[in-house]
Amino acid sequence: MSAYPNVMMQPAQRVTSRGGPAAERRYAARARMWLLGMRVFLLAATLTLMSSQTQALVGNSIIDAARWGLLGLLALMVVVKPRGRLALRKPRLVDGVFGAFIAFAAASTLYSVMPPLTIGRTISAVLLYAAVFWTVWFYADMVGATEVSDNILMAAAIMFIAGVLNAVVGNTAWYALRFRGVFGNPNSIGMLSIIFLPPAVGRFIRTKKVFPLLLIALILGSLILSGSRNGVMTSSIAIIYFLYRIRAWRASLVIFAAATVVLLVMPAPAEGTGDQDPFARLTTAQKISTGGGRLEAWTAAIPLIREEIALGHGFGTEELIFKGRTFRVHRGEYVHNSYLGMTYQLGLVGAGLLFIPLIGLLVRRAVSKAPVSLQEAVCEAVLLGGLIASMFESWIYSAGNAFAFPFWIFVMLLVRSRRALPDPKDLRPRAPTKPRRIISSPYLVRPVQQPVRTAPPIGRFDPPRLTGDG
Repeated sequence: MSAYPNVMMQPAQRVTSRGGPAAERRYAARARMWLLGMRVFLLAATLTLMSSQTQALVGNSIIDAARWGLLGLLALMVVVKPRGRLALRKPRLVDGVFGAFIAFAAASTLYSVMPPLTIGRTISAVLLYAAVFWTVWFYADMVGATEVSDNILMAAAIMFIAGVLNAVVGNTAWYALRFRGVFGNPNSIGMLSIIFLPPAVGRFIRTKKVFPLLLIALILGSLILSGSRNGVMTSSIAIIYFLYRIRAWRASLVIFAAATVVLLVMPAPAEGTGDQDPFARLTTAQKISTGGGRLEAWTAAIPLIREEIALGHGFGTEELIFKGRTFRVHRGEYVHNSYLGMTYQLGLVGAGLLFIPLIGLLVRRAVSKAPVSLQEAVCEAVLLGGLIASMFESWIYSAGNAFAFPFWIFVMLLVRSRRALPDPKDLRPRAPTKPRRIISSPYLVRPVQQPVRTAPPIGRFDPPRLTGDG
């Protein structure tokens, strides 16, 4: 084995290196340094993006500069990648789709209600695309998809552990009897659970170790105490789909029954009071009529969307949609629906460019009869959970929030899995096969094997030697 890292590469991607052992050692040193930098920068970028939405750091100018700086640094890491062993991937259909979306988002500056905001959001989308679909893709080619998944899962574990510590030693982990950990909104716990519960379950199945099992318990406990109905419902659907894809039928039924019970009896405060009422978030008339304020926001947003239904009001302008408007129940500046939010920003054209490829990818994978690996099932479950969560939250197109960056990494890993070599850490479940019935009878005689005839060897032809003066 050579000294450089175990590089996952396809035969068409291999690049011949010359120079002998000295060149091998130089490449090994460059590759080790680059991989170490990627491991640190990816973990730091994920943690910084998540930290920017915590109670202590939300709106902090230093953390805002750090998250965009780290995202830009990740995008530039592909420029200094180790050369001579693994070639950069070639452009694919996914690049054309993202290119069309980014070009349309940039063009919306011409008619945007706030052009500077549109320009800034377009630049952030470019950074997210470059970092995820080029740099992290190349990183996954070198170390495998499971290594990338475990890296960002570690960042989520740190945030969940920090939430527990805040509940033990601090006094800001609870908001109206709803657990929010270190975040400002309890629903952030639900969104993190939607994205990171499938990878945690997948890692436990793959490794059978205690840490992922404890992380699963920590995520589930935080999710239930957060009172996030969207988180419980969507996480349950994602896990059931994941278990279905790996053919764990009985476990999926157990998860479905447990999720139903939890959704009905999860603790939550009654509307407008501090009293504990297990059924308050489901039975309160105001909650039912407004959907926690979302139906109120959707009803107000739809007439505004119809005004510019084709092209929208400009990319990134969703935060201005309710400016100067007051609601009875709804809180926040956004529509709390990514489909409506994107249609407000870029109309039906932009919403189609963003969501039709994602839905098509999930449907094509779900109906495919090809065997699916454990990591592929994890990525599919995250994609399904993200599309469902987009019905209730505005987040999927915002590069700077705590959830979009890891979500798009899992989408990238799913797109990449079609042509990538198998990951040695991954598990590919085999299709169940029925044992063949062996029939024995004295009347069944084994056929006599005929000797294999082979052609006689071709003798070597040597021209006659010349003697004398020839």
